[in-house]
Amino acid sequence: MDAAENSVPQLRYVAAVARTGSFSAAARACRVSQPTVSAAVAELERRVGAALFKRSARGVELTPAGREVLPQVESVLGALSDLDRAVETLRSPARKLLRLAFSPVLDPRILSAVGDRFRADHPEVEIVY
Repeated sequence: MDAAENSVPQLRYVAAVARTGSFSAAARACRVSQPTVSAAVAELERRVGAALFKRSARGVELTPAGREVLPQVESVLGALSDLDRAVETLRSPARKLLRLAFSPVLDPRILSAVGDRFRADHPEVEIVY
């Protein structure tokens, strides 16, 4: 796994630690172990060359560098979330329903031909007569 592949979980953990004020609470929120969160945050801090959190017996708080980078972290995570939603929409397009009612004097063959043509152009729409 390269550095870019590691970055997304690291950014999620940084945001969770900032939000919860605790590595343990962040680990529970992310459903991983506390050492996983600690190691990932430490690796990211090493990569950026600055401590993002001040650690103490009372918990953790963002350093000036952490406060500076957190809005960008949240922005990246928000964009990834938007992308996930867009991909999910593409994978499972919503079915639309078109309910047609017609006069008994209309030849059903005409309606069927129109429906077939519409279905070919709009496969995501289900036609109910």
